[in-house]
Amino acid sequence: MDPIAVTPPDSPPSDAEVNADSAPRKPRSARKRFQRRAGTFLMRAFGPFLVRLLARSWRVRYVNSEARDRRDTRGHLPVYGFWHQDILAAVGTHFGLPVRVLVSLHRDGETIAQLAEKLGYQTVRGSTYGGGSEALRAMANEAIECSDGYAFTPDGPRGPARSIAPGIVVLAANTGRRLVAGGFAFSSCWQARSWDRLVLPKPFSRVVVAYEELEVPVPECGRPSAEHDRMRVRYGEAMDASERRATQAMEEWLGRPAAEVARA
Repeated sequence: MDPIAVTPPDSPPSDAEVNADSAPRKPRSARKRFQRRAGTFLMRAFGPFLVRLLARSWRVRYVNSEARDRRDTRGHLPVYGFWHQDILAAVGTHFGLPVRVLVSLHRDGETIAQLAEKLGYQTVRGSTYGGGSEALRAMANEAIECSDGYAFTPDGPRGPARSIAPGIVVLAANTGRRLVAGGFAFSSCWQARSWDRLVLPKPFSRVVVAYEELEVPVPECGRPSAEHDRMRVRYGEAMDASERRATQAMEEWLGRPAAEVARA
């Protein structure tokens, strides 16, 4: 049977049919595809230069950077976490830090990977979703010999925003590395309407990065367990604490409230 409903000649078309006929759906879809492709091209072509140029204009202070830089007895750096909304600020404030970044297999992941690599970071492709287990195994295997730190956005690439996916705790537990949470505050910034409310500090703005440190997770945290769940909760609390510490330092620096940033 033909799936298209046919209106009898003596009856007027329904509102739904009128709206369906009048709505310019295809042009909008084509426009969105063009905008996405153009944005991807521009980001890959000019993003590294623009991020580096913009980051050089920021005035940055670090709070508790000893937690970030402290190595364990094997000479290994910690496992770091930053919220997905702060990914551009994190990239722009950690040039020179020997860190390997987990980049998702999401459709935007290739753009982010190219951006990070051109800015001097090494990347591992995957996430705690989809290919995450493969990426975690690759990270864990190389972390036996590699002394670099490892960086996650624990709520990426699909959210929910400000959630802690299992991967960051699993990697720390399986490699015997400390967990460090990073939080940000800004004097002024732009903020997108994306799911993560992506933040980009404005030119010449002040940026504070603060760190909170947790101990090495016990081995039970490397697999589904009550210990693993408790550590994820504690790490989420550490992420929140790092943001509060950054905000307090920014307000002391400015002598007034820091820029308000939507956190969800």
